[in-house]
Amino acid sequence: MTFDVGDDQKTVSFEPGDTAFVWRYLCLDSAAVVDQLTRCGLQVRLFEHGQGRQVVLVAAMRAQ
Repeated sequence: MTFDVGDDQKTVSFEPGDTAFVWRYLCLDSAAVVDQLTRCGLQVRLFEHGQGRQVVLVAAMRAQ
């Protein structure tokens, strides 16, 4: 999948068996999103705001 991020494009690819999770949540700032994911045992690897800063693309993996 390719996402437009400002004037750039970010490409995300998946391998068989990978898990993609779609999460919709209102009223959290960036730090609160990262904090919540960390408390759930995930390590954020990528955090990009979409156009208008209303959506974000987050890539995370299980914390080790």
